[in-house]
Amino acid sequence: PGLGVGFAESILFQVRDLLIAVAGGAPMTPDFYDGWRALAVTESVLAAADRGWVTVPPAPARVA
Repeated sequence: PGLGVGFAESILFQVRDLLIAVAGGAPMTPDFYDGWRALAVTESVLAAADRGWVTVPPAPARVA
């Protein structure tokens, strides 16, 4: 009591979840698809800062 989960512990939890997913356990979330979408939004925001309004490209279907 009194001490929460810190940065180091949160990294350990992420590594644990990654190893479980690699070993065939439950898939991780967020995954690479989520990261790709976040990058598309970020690139659109940066482009909008230079040129004005832009449209975020539509997401392709998620492949299982």
